[in-house]
Amino acid sequence: TVAFTHTIVDPSFEGHGLGSTLARGALGAARKAGSPVLPFCPFMRGFIERNPDYLDLVPAEVAINGTAGIVALAVAFYAVFRSGLNLRFADPSLTTEMAGSAILFLAYVMYHAPTMREALTLFYPVALLFGVLRLTAMRLTVLAFLALAAHGTMLHLSYLRDPMWFDEDAAITEMVVMMIVLPWSAVMGGYVNRLRLRLADSNRILRGAFDRIEQLAQHDELTGTYNRRYLMDALARERSRAERLAAQFSVCLMDIDHFKAINDTHG
Repeated sequence: TVAFTHTIVDPSFEGHGLGSTLARGALGAARKAGSPVLPFCPFMRGFIERNPDYLDLVPAEVAINGTAGIVALAVAFYAVFRSGLNLRFADPSLTTEMAGSAILFLAYVMYHAPTMREALTLFYPVALLFGVLRLTAMRLTVLAFLALAAHGTMLHLSYLRDPMWFDEDAAITEMVVMMIVLPWSAVMGGYVNRLRLRLADSNRILRGAFDRIEQLAQHDELTGTYNRRYLMDALARERSRAERLAAQFSVCLMDIDHFKAINDTHG
């Protein structure tokens, strides 16, 4: 394995394509020797991204381990849901736990795949977006600070691993952007969640009012029995069913003799 930690070009030769020539020659030599490369150097990393023909030199171990980790997390949460253990939590959906696991695993992948760090950073807001319709602003804020702590730890460990190639300016820029974007995403997510809860409450109120109106429209207010409107609808519905099934249709009428006396006596 060939690790590219740093690339230096004399300032007097900058702008003449010398760096690209060196990168192309070094990568070509690695390919000829059959050696995988680890592009820790930002310049080499950018060169490979601009020239996808060299991507095959980057080992697929990180991608394989990342895929295995995602599958393992999915299987673990599936087992929890199938066993019913999730019902012991305050939130049986385990949205906070799943989003937190995704954030920590994302930081782990970025530590082992520094070439993909800039692209994978965009998935932190995606993890928060996963919980927008379920989590409160407080829980989203906790996840945002978890992401900041995980990313900061990952950057610090990356610096300790090899300070020669570590781009401190890029790391500081990443942290500043994340310190702005992630808390703002948590606040906006909490606002969306509050709107959803208010909308759900309004729907429940409207449903209750609709049920009450339907009850009044189909029942006699004094006796509580079905009124003429309901009886006519029921007759039309049953007649339609009888015609559709080619079945017999009949109506039975019952009358109580001297009912006026009962009505006059008992109201």
